Amino acid sequence: MLKIERQGIVDLIPEAISADPLEFIETTLDLTKDHSSNSEGFLKLAPYQVAPFLAQFKRNIEEVIIMMPEQYGKSMIWRAGMIAKMKFSKTPKTIVYENDDKAEGINKTSFLPFVMLIPKFAQMIKDNPRSFKGREYSLNGLSVTFQGAGVDITSLSLCDIVADECDVWPQTYSKNKAQIENLRKRRRRYSAKNQGCLTICSSPKGTRQESVVWSRFAMAAHYYFYLRCVGCEELTIPSWNTQAIQYKVKDKVVSNPTLKCPKCK
Repeated sequence: MLKIERQGIVDLIPEAISADPLEFIETTLDLTKDHSSNSEGFLKLAPYQVAPFLAQFKRNIEEVIIMMPEQYGKSMIWRAGMIAKMKFSKTPKTIVYENDDKAEGINKTSFLPFVMLIPKFAQMIKDNPRSFKGREYSLNGLSVTFQGAGVDITSLSLCDIVADECDVWPQTYSKNKAQIENLRKRRRRYSAKNQGCLTICSSPKGTRQESVVWSRFAMAAHYYFYLRCVGCEELTIPSWNTQAIQYKVKDKVVSNPTLKCPKCK
C-alpha cells in the first residue's frame, strides 16, 4: 500500500503504480513549459486539487467528477493525473474535447510540453516523429488519443478516459449524456479488473437540469471544497457557490474577485 500524506490529507492507494503519483508530478511538471499557465517553477497542487487527483489512482473508484468554476485549475488535475498514468501504465487512454480542433490545440499547447518532460517519451518522439501525430501518441505500446465529442468513440476498450468541459460539447444535452455513457461502456474490460477510471471535468453551464456534469455529480459521493473567509477566518464558502464570488467593473476593467461570506457578510 502507498501512504500519501499532504497538508492533512492522508490516503491509502492500492499499488496500481510503482511510485507516489503526487511526488512524481510535483518533481517533474515544470509549469514554465505550459503556455496556458502563468505560474513559474514546478507544479504544486492546491489542497483542494489533491483529493480528486489521487482519486484517479484508487482501484475502487471508477468515475471521478471534477466540477468547479472556471479558472480554478480543474483541468490541471486530470492533466497531471494522465501524465502520471502514462509514465507508469501502458493501458490505452483517450481525452475528449468539444471538437477535434480544440482537442488538437490543447494537446499541442498544454499537454505535449508535459509529455516532453518525461525523458523516455521525449526520446521516443525525437527518434520517431511519427509516434506523435497532432491528436495521437503511439509510444512503444502506449496509445493516447485526443478527439472531439462529435466523433463516435471507437469500439476498442479504453482504460483511462477524460471527458473535458462536457457542458460545452456541441450536441444536445441528451446526446452529450449518451456520449458520456458510451465512454463509460468503453471501460468495461478494465473496470472488471479495477483498473483506470473515467474522469469528467467541467464547469457547470445553464441550470442543473441542463448540465451534464451536474447530472453525473448528482450520482457521485458529493465531496466539496470550501474557501476560507478572510474576515471570520472560517471555511464558509462552498466551491459550487459561484454567486459568492464578486467582481467590480470600472471603465470596462474587471477587478480581482472578492468573496462574499454568507456568515459575516
